[in-house]
Amino acid sequence: MYTVDARGLIRYYPNINLASLLPPDFDATQRPYFLISSPLYNPQHGPRWTIPYVDAAGGGLVVTVASPLYENDRFVGVVAADMKLGEIANQISSLKIGETGYAFMIDDAGRIFSMPSNGYKMFGISAQEMNSQDFTKQTILGLGSVQLQAVTKRMTSGGNGLLMVDVNGVDTYISFSPIKATGYSIALVVPALELQGTSLPHAINRNSSYGLPRRQLPFY
Repeated sequence: MYTVDARGLIRYYPNINLASLLPPDFDATQRPYFLISSPLYNPQHGPRWTIPYVDAAGGGLVVTVASPLYENDRFVGVVAADMKLGEIANQISSLKIGETGYAFMIDDAGRIFSMPSNGYKMFGISAQEMNSQDFTKQTILGLGSVQLQAVTKRMTSGGNGLLMVDVNGVDTYISFSPIKATGYSIALVVPALELQGTSLPHAINRNSSYGLPRRQLPFY
């Protein structure tokens, strides 16, 4: 966690000797988390989430939640916290349902935060295609079958639902729900045959991220 004042002065907790990790010309007031929290882009003064970006301190791809700080109605800076995409992906990849079911997560632009190899195959792409340096241009919107495109469109619009789609000739359930604080969306994918004799709502609530205790995910 850290604060950045209007001059760009950073106070980081716990102390990691941040000055030794940042380039000499680093200007925190020009970073995404500061700009989206400023009065011009955040007149409601609420917390804001960044899209993924490369951490200047060497933390790789991160997302940041930031909230503006005001003193007598005067904007004086932000307080923020970073989360590494790798850690988020590990939490999502640990979610299982049935024998081969899995979870994936995207943001409101269809950018992949976490997806296993079977998920990439479902959309007809390879992980290598979506792992270039320019993360901001990677999206699954418009990819896959017409049924899958309908699912991702609803996910990126903040919708929730349970649909059966044809995945390479296999009837497959896809359940999805938004994380409203961030605009992200999590989906569970499982072949219908693997849930025979199982109550689908019970299986989803037991295994999905929105049925897990909230303390296990960083978004609530």
